[in-house]
Amino acid sequence: MSVIDTVKEFAGVIQKLDNMDLLKRMVELQEQVYEVVNENLELKATNRELTETLKTRAQMTARKNSYWRGEDGPFCMRCFDEAQLTMRMVVATGRPPRCPKCQMVAVDPDEKPPSQRGVLASRRSSFWS
Repeated sequence: MSVIDTVKEFAGVIQKLDNMDLLKRMVELQEQVYEVVNENLELKATNRELTETLKTRAQMTARKNSYWRGEDGPFCMRCFDEAQLTMRMVVATGRPPRCPKCQMVAVDPDEKPPSQRGVLASRRSSFWS
């Protein structure tokens, strides 16, 4: 039997006694019990969310200016650090990963810039030419 069921049962007994003062106090107690039960449910939900966030954070490792979960990734560092969002970055050939939400670019610190790879920026053909 739950706390709410017990309070309801006592309220029924008090109604039969026809004691208005006691019934009034029982209604106040019932309201307080509902508040405590609702607060408990909210705290459990918050606890569940925080536990999940900590679990996800423990799985993430920083690598190449982004987060990775093992070999799964890259995920946006900014989105995860600021809002705990695991936003998968878009990876396109020849371009660094980019977050679709915040547009952050994860440049690989080990990769040489285009000018050092023998590709001149001025010689690249554009999409429109």
